[in-house]
Amino acid sequence: MGLLEFIAKEPYYEWRIIMKRLLFTPSFPPSIGGAQTFMMERVKVSPDNLTVIAAKCDGYQEFDNQQSFKIVRFDYPWRNPSFAPVRRLMQLYAAHRVLSEALKKDHYSVIELATPFPGAFVLPKTNRKFRLISFALGDDILRPISTFYSKYLFIKTLRNIDHIIAISRFTRDLLLENGCREEQISIINPPIHDRFKNIVDGTMIRSKFPNADCLLLTVSRLEPKKGIDLTIKAVASLKDKFPGLHYIIVGNGNRNERLRLESLVRRLCISDRVHFLGRVDFDELPFIYAACDIYVMPTRMDIQKGEVEGYGISFVEASSQCKPVIGPNVGGACDAILDKITGYCIDPNNVDELIEKLSNLILDPNLRKKMGIAGREFAIRPTDWSPLLNFK
Repeated sequence: MGLLEFIAKEPYYEWRIIMKRLLFTPSFPPSIGGAQTFMMERVKVSPDNLTVIAAKCDGYQEFDNQQSFKIVRFDYPWRNPSFAPVRRLMQLYAAHRVLSEALKKDHYSVIELATPFPGAFVLPKTNRKFRLISFALGDDILRPISTFYSKYLFIKTLRNIDHIIAISRFTRDLLLENGCREEQISIINPPIHDRFKNIVDGTMIRSKFPNADCLLLTVSRLEPKKGIDLTIKAVASLKDKFPGLHYIIVGNGNRNERLRLESLVRRLCISDRVHFLGRVDFDELPFIYAACDIYVMPTRMDIQKGEVEGYGISFVEASSQCKPVIGPNVGGACDAILDKITGYCIDPNNVDELIEKLSNLILDPNLRKKMGIAGREFAIRPTDWSPLLNFK
């Protein structure tokens, strides 16, 4: 069979083999986060003829040496300088430099971007020989359109993108409100990592909290928007009704936020009920989810600051271990939680509603089990990557 005859007979297969694709994603393992996990899952589903351009991070050399696909690392100014407009300009410069160098060395049929900024800004449509596709995660859209100095340029930048993969209905709607066409957008909910697909035994973790009859859990960066303070207040209100109620908080982040949360815990006299575990190894996370009874993270949305839960992969990770989940009724978390089926979507500013839902679940182990079973079925469902992989 000749090459042309083979291509005619197996067009999709052949295109995946011969097309070169480039993924530009400053957020990438071994650094930890929802975006990093999502991009790694994207790579795993189709690594053939793929080059990844990612920002340098701690431990990247050892990680890169273990991968079968090509990774190009570059310096990306995440936090400094602190003045945002200047930092954005430096991010544009860093992206332009590394992408220009990559395009000089090789030809790519498709370039994928983890987020529209900064890649789509430095890759205009004029005389372009490749197709441009971008993921949209939520706050990467909300933040620039909420900032006076960037809104116009960002909306204009969106027009440079041929197709956009939104991670939730919320993100899709945000794009539609800012000039994108419906046919330009597809939705792919981020899948869980393979290590969450098996049910594990959380007994070892649970044994560290012998006085806990009911264990609440949050896994996230310590940021004000995550609503950890709301959960702490709920625990304080429920401590007398449920003497065995304990709350585990996993994750690092803003040092000032941790100090604020610890101060709140002391002020409410529940230091014996709330446990800050800090950052834990990623391999340990399934066991931590398995150890809890209820997963809770009532993330707030702040339009002015551009803060939102674009999806909330931790809700689905907890569901994978048959745990009921409680999250916000705003943002993309409404795609990660099936309200009243796998858990509850609540007003993230209403502590009374959180107290009510927690009480319902604590008092009803059968309800917890029912929601947990439904959550696991939801969590391990297959992901349809065709809107990305079929795009040429």
